[in-house]
Amino acid sequence: PVMRHQAPSTKQVNGLLVAFTRPIKRLPTKRSLWLEKTGEGAVSASVTLSHDGQSVQLLLAARRRTGVTLSAGDYILHVIGTGAPAIRAHDDDTPLDGDFSGQPGGDFGFPFMIEAVIP
Repeated sequence: PVMRHQAPSTKQVNGLLVAFTRPIKRLPTKRSLWLEKTGEGAVSASVTLSHDGQSVQLLLAARRRTGVTLSAGDYILHVIGTGAPAIRAHDDDTPLDGDFSGQPGGDFGFPFMIEAVIP
């Protein structure tokens, strides 16, 4: 499935909020959670963990400059649940069930599209 996001010209997309069903152990690294624009590679973003550990916010690295937003195109949000960079639960250190198998481990990829809106 592809999530479609239409942002009116007054509401540009400059980041994402990723929520987890359980608090995670620590701030994800660039190897465990990242945003990719299809055909262009990784999008530079800062990552912030919420106080309760339940969500992570990705903000474009240069978002303080006027007009820095995610441009129209196809994106994939990558969240890793396998290997050393795996995102792990705070309470029992189990890796993310990224492939929805019911077992710890597996990587999650969420494709979505941002469409240009013509005013």
